[in-house]
Amino acid sequence: MTSTYGDWLRQRREAAGLTQQQLADMTVMTRSHIAHIEAGRRVPSKEDARRLDTALNTGDVLSSFLPTEDVAVADYFESARQLEQQAVMIREFALSFVPGILQTEAYARAVLNTAFPRVSDEECDRRLVT
Repeated sequence: MTSTYGDWLRQRREAAGLTQQQLADMTVMTRSHIAHIEAGRRVPSKEDARRLDTALNTGDVLSSFLPTEDVAVADYFESARQLEQQAVMIREFALSFVPGILQTEAYARAVLNTAFPRVSDEECDRRLVT
C-alpha cells in the first residue's frame, strides 16, 4: 500500500498537535495501529477512518479516500483477513511440543522419529524413558 494516505494522516495529526497515543485514545485504537496506518502497513477499516476524521476534524477525507489493499487472499480466508483488520490486539500462543512429563510413549516416539538425521529404533528406545 502506498504511504501517501499514512503520510497525510501523520501530517494532520502533527498539525493538530497530537501524539500517536493521544490520537489512539481519541479514536479507540491502539498507538501501534495508528503507527501501522501512518507507515502504510495497514489500511484502517471504514469505521476507524470515520473516527480519525472526527478526531482530526478532516470532514470525511480519510473515510472517503481509503486505499485499497493489494493483498490477495484465498476466498476461505477473507473473513479472517477482515477480522484481523478490525482487531485491536492479536495474540498467538503455540507450543512446539507437549512437555515431557505429559507425553505418552507413542507421542515421545513420534517426536524422536522426527529428528534429523533420523535416529535408529535402538537409539529411540535408549532415549525414551518409560
